[in-house]
Amino acid sequence: PTTLLAGGVDGGMWRSTNVGASWSLQTAPAQIHSTTCISQDRRAGHTDTWYVGTGEIRGSTTNDTRWGALYRGDGILKSTDAGVTWTLLPSTISGTPQVSDNFDWVIDVATNPANAAQDEVLAATYNGIYRSLDGGGSWVAALASDSGFTDVAIAATGVMYAVTRGSGIIRVWRSANGSTWTNIGPAAFPTAANRIVIGLAPSNTSVAYFFVQGANNSPAVAGTQLWKYTYVSGDGSGAGGVWDNRGGNLPTDINTQAGYDMVCHIKPDDEDFVIVGGTNLYRSTNGFATNLATTTIGGYPFYPAGNHHPDLHAGAFSPASSTVYYSAGDGGISKAPDITLPTMVWTSLDHGYNVTQFYSVSIAPEGGSDVLLAGAQDNGSWLGNLPGASDWTQVYGADGTIVAVAPIGDDRIYTQYQSGPIERQNRDGTNYVNMTPAGSTNQLFVNPIVLDPHSSALLYYAAGVSASSSRIWRNDNAPLATTTTGWTSLPATEVGAGSGYVRRISAVGISTLNDANVLYYGATDGIVMRAANANTATPTVTNITPPGLAGGMAWGGFVRCLAVDPTDANRVLLAFGNYNFQSLWYTTDGGATWTDEEGNLAGPSGPSIRWASMFYVAGQLRVFLGTSIGVLSTTSLTGASTVWAQEASSEIGNVIIGYMAYRESDHTLAVGTHGRGVFTTQLAPTSDVAGGTAGRERLALGASRPNPARGDAAIAYELPREEPVSLRLYDVAGREIAVLASGQQRGGRHEAHIGTARLASGAYIVVLKAGGAIATRRILVTK
Repeated sequence: PTTLLAGGVDGGMWRSTNVGASWSLQTAPAQIHSTTCISQDRRAGHTDTWYVGTGEIRGSTTNDTRWGALYRGDGILKSTDAGVTWTLLPSTISGTPQVSDNFDWVIDVATNPANAAQDEVLAATYNGIYRSLDGGGSWVAALASDSGFTDVAIAATGVMYAVTRGSGIIRVWRSANGSTWTNIGPAAFPTAANRIVIGLAPSNTSVAYFFVQGANNSPAVAGTQLWKYTYVSGDGSGAGGVWDNRGGNLPTDINTQAGYDMVCHIKPDDEDFVIVGGTNLYRSTNGFATNLATTTIGGYPFYPAGNHHPDLHAGAFSPASSTVYYSAGDGGISKAPDITLPTMVWTSLDHGYNVTQFYSVSIAPEGGSDVLLAGAQDNGSWLGNLPGASDWTQVYGADGTIVAVAPIGDDRIYTQYQSGPIERQNRDGTNYVNMTPAGSTNQLFVNPIVLDPHSSALLYYAAGVSASSSRIWRNDNAPLATTTTGWTSLPATEVGAGSGYVRRISAVGISTLNDANVLYYGATDGIVMRAANANTATPTVTNITPPGLAGGMAWGGFVRCLAVDPTDANRVLLAFGNYNFQSLWYTTDGGATWTDEEGNLAGPSGPSIRWASMFYVAGQLRVFLGTSIGVLSTTSLTGASTVWAQEASSEIGNVIIGYMAYRESDHTLAVGTHGRGVFTTQLAPTSDVAGGTAGRERLALGASRPNPARGDAAIAYELPREEPVSLRLYDVAGREIAVLASGQQRGGRHEAHIGTARLASGAYIVVLKAGGAIATRRILVTK
């Protein structure tokens, strides 16, 4: 077989027809991208059918120290053409990202190869095991579970195994028919654990392995166990099954990072050849019956020469060879031509597999420069070239977090890795220096820094001086700084400890033109501060927390971004990352008063807002948001009337956006996605015709007719000349619903039809883009 299917947790589904030499993205930009597990229908005549679960229940990082980084999905994708096209199963869609639903986190999915009469599928979700007998058309709950990790697997004989948790107690289940389940866990099995991963032995369908993390009993290595189960008779419980805890024989350095990275696979022709993985990958030729037949075959150190990355999440043996093994983790996909070799050989299959999760992006401030720097989750910091950044050079490893590029006259770049260490080097990679301030502590995993745009000698850094402290540190000579040179801790900027938790600074923004040296910063519980004269020893600090954030008691999110208007330091846009909460605030008076600018994004169905950028192009305000459904923009902030529309719907789509960087000199915008790499564009001048600002002669977008609409509607528009046109329909959350017109059109009057029969009742936005101008209209649909 030469076809491979793979998915990223926010990168969508990819397909290769040449064994990983190249890849193509198969999910559409508007589809959900958080793919987490995959299963093929292995029955003859059905092998083109695949199921993919969505939603990452245990993410890699979060800036809010009170919650995990959860990335909700919304159901199960299905393909019937070997992964070329994918459809989200309607029976699994909730459309409510602000609340938890049954299929928001699908941890595993399995098909029954022994059920010839029915398309039987099991899905392990965060709250239980669900069963379908019609290929996902409908589902019934098979086993309930407390919220958290579950798992499911089906042997070639149709025997099913599942793991759930009820009232805090872990249970292991077996079923011969999918409707009757028996708890087969032995008395010695741990009563509590965080996660269990199931591995079945294809060569002996009576054998299953259970890889356990967080076990509360022994023997174990740091709470990690491996149990071998052999079915004997009956329902498999009690004397009907034999259990053997081999946890004491696991490698002493095994680490699953609290269940974040776990794999367990058995060689197709040998029930004792077992592969388990966490940060590292191990194999045992006696099923870990002893520790004398175990070999580290991947992970740390990068093994070998970078062709196998640590932190493993998935793997599979080739159906054509019991020695060919594919391994997938934080660094992409690797192939072992022979998993049995004494010295392992790995080949990277990442070329064109673009699922990198970027925490930040920075572009050189001088116009025309092609220098781009970005920090990636568990993949270090990379220096690339605009516009496409197809050639990258890694300048530092680990988790690349917040980065910055100084002007060409300075020639420095600044990188960070997890939990705050900061490094400086020249753009050419020379003169590397660790400049993390001595005595600093309590940094976030993804820790904020910002270079002063007035002087790249000034660098601001968030850190504390104790375990309950978080404040701003400033370096007055960043190009020459060391760990002890140039740093000043600013006590006046201290945010203090929260009530029962540690409050940390999570976002920093700085003024750019007039009113220099005004620093805004926000914390993990929602409080927001303004520091005037931030370049002095005693800045004037004011608490300017918006009243909607409840004075520092906003629960379930944190301040992600503070974007300062480049023409007025008193105008600031605040992004507070959360669902079903007032998440976008704007002030024109330095924080004395605030307005909610969510506009058509407000309400339960609105997205999570993660980044904001404000700037001007040819005098026209442009505001871009990075959200959980992609990039949104507006040209006018008008409170509840603000209209946000999706940008780059065909190029980026609804991928999570975590960071953006803008260069005023040539209107270049760089966007860092959480799962689809980095995108860049150069923005042309625009005019918001509907908003009343100056537009080009005769560009017009009429009102839809009728409005409200119960059936089809029509909308007319007029172009001043022949030019490319985009006319699109969006819902109130900014998601693209339909393309009404696209391509080159002659000047003059045109009319487009809007089919509303399939639309739900509510408000929609029509956006016309022609040349450099934008016009918008609102349409109401009633039933």
